[in-house]
Amino acid sequence: MPGLQTTFDVLGRTINPAAIPMLIAGLKVRHDAIRGRALQALLKQRNAVGNQAIIRCLPEYSGEMREVLEAERGVLTPAIRQALGQSDAQMRQNAFAMVRWLEDYAQFPALLQHIDDLRYPDREQAIHAMLDLVSRLHDHLKFGTVGSPKAGTRQALFLRNAESIRHQLLVSLETACGRFDKHRCPAVVESLLILIDADSLILRRLLREGSEALRSELEHQLLTSTHPGVLTLIFQFLTQNYPPPAAMAAFSRRTDAEFVCHLLRNWPRRLTPFQQKNFREITIIPWLGSEPGLELIPPGLHTAALRFLFATGISEDARLAVLEWMVRNGSLDGRHAATDLLANLQDHRIQEVVLDGLTSEVPDVQAWATSQLRSREIPHAIEMLVERLDSPMPPVREAARSELNDFNLLKVLDFHEHLEPEVGLRVGRLIQKIDPLTVDKLRAELFHPAHRRRIRAAGGSVKLGLQRLVAAELLGLLRDPDTLVRRTAVESLATIPGSYSVESIRPLLQDPSPRVRESAARALATAGETTSELHAAH
Repeated sequence: MPGLQTTFDVLGRTINPAAIPMLIAGLKVRHDAIRGRALQALLKQRNAVGNQAIIRCLPEYSGEMREVLEAERGVLTPAIRQALGQSDAQMRQNAFAMVRWLEDYAQFPALLQHIDDLRYPDREQAIHAMLDLVSRLHDHLKFGTVGSPKAGTRQALFLRNAESIRHQLLVSLETACGRFDKHRCPAVVESLLILIDADSLILRRLLREGSEALRSELEHQLLTSTHPGVLTLIFQFLTQNYPPPAAMAAFSRRTDAEFVCHLLRNWPRRLTPFQQKNFREITIIPWLGSEPGLELIPPGLHTAALRFLFATGISEDARLAVLEWMVRNGSLDGRHAATDLLANLQDHRIQEVVLDGLTSEVPDVQAWATSQLRSREIPHAIEMLVERLDSPMPPVREAARSELNDFNLLKVLDFHEHLEPEVGLRVGRLIQKIDPLTVDKLRAELFHPAHRRRIRAAGGSVKLGLQRLVAAELLGLLRDPDTLVRRTAVESLATIPGSYSVESIRPLLQDPSPRVRESAARALATAGETTSELHAAH
């Protein structure tokens, strides 16, 4: 509709005052194309009456029309400020909605002014809008662009000024905190703490020179606020040589899950010297001193909790109690970390915890207990580990295998000749449970470059009852250039019943080595060949 567009283009440029009422009427037409063009034309006019009409019609705008408003957010700033102070309740509601939706930080001083006015009808709305703007700015500063606007848009440009906006808001909030005795609004104080840095001169001045009521509220917010900005500030305070007493008190008094999780989630890999000094001065930590408090900690933060524990000045008995709880109830990583720190815990207490864990129905708990059997010198540890090789719980089987991994094929092959036949068979079954790759490793040994290793592997396969599983490799050794290797292979194959082995051994009756021929003859005799057949073969 080029004609329609041309009409609205003219209305948007004209200085004729009659155009404004026409465009305002266009905002109320139930036709999106007309309403959208009327909105664009009114924004171009920069007319105070027209801008007020734009705010009044806000609930009726489509998504595309709201995008137009976002692109021209600065045009409406004076009109929104005026609408916030109007007696018309609907206009005020629309204005508050636009402040929050458009993130109009230019309205921040006006919001604080309305918060100062205890008779302002929408004072709670003003407080919520202020907190919303502060929280969004905090997110911009921490995470970058919120909402990921397209590059080049005005919103993206606006967000690049986040640090400058923070400075402007802090100046306004400092002034508002100076009037705290008048408005008594805790949200103003919390907003300041959300945006401010621990080393800010503003904060130091307020903590030192503010009214008694303001200082009390600042301390109260440090002890109760769950906003990430305030929680981060508390942690930042401990990087200072002399942190505020309220910040130190937060670590000794707070037990809420938000504070605990934020602390542990952001625990640094290495503490600064000031942090080390300050945390050592903390001797009371309520959530570390009781089971309900410890249960607040998500499993993924258990190891961080232990690092925090040993950074504080908490008593030795309290530390040991936390470690014991962690060993009994912590995550797998937490249990392992706690176990490593239990050097001062009495052995019988550790053994009790381990034995309790062996009967747990939780696989990871039982696996942890299994991994402690040998290191904690639990009686009959080896027998219990062997039993757990057949556990229905995969983590438990893996833990048992790991604990017994020093009892492996190579070690057994070193002393297999000294094993009684029945013992050798049991050992063969056991090492397969410990290491599922045992047979593959035996095959590799049968082809080892060193002939002594090949001989050892061939003889060990029989003693361990594994010769059937490596029959193909033993057949290959019948052609080995080493006489002793061929002889051992013949003797090993002879223990495998069946015509397959017999037919494979028979050609070695013609072997160049007399000893190999003798071994082949004995093997065939053992397999049931007649003496006459053997003489004929010679």
